[in-house]
Amino acid sequence: MILNSPVNDDNEEDIIDRMEDENIDVAGTVSSNLFVEEFLSSLAEKRRAVIEYQVLQGYTETETAIKLRISQQAVNRLKSRALQKNETGFREQGLL
Repeated sequence: MILNSPVNDDNEEDIIDRMEDENIDVAGTVSSNLFVEEFLSSLAEKRRAVIEYQVLQGYTETETAIKLRISQQAVNRLKSRALQKNETGFREQGLL
């Protein structure tokens, strides 16, 4: 998406202007997205998969366990440890 492109052909308002008008915190959203990407890249493969399935895609622990072929208890443990790893960062970003 190009933020300085017109919303439509008949309108000279840019997308970025509309976003600002709707009180969307573009900088905050970008900052949060960068934080989440950095957090995910810092995790081991299984922990990252658990967070992606449960937090980002909304799978249950049971569904995540089936997808990853591990126990539900393992999913719970991996998620808890992944989130504990950076709890302070999540709080600072307003994600917890």
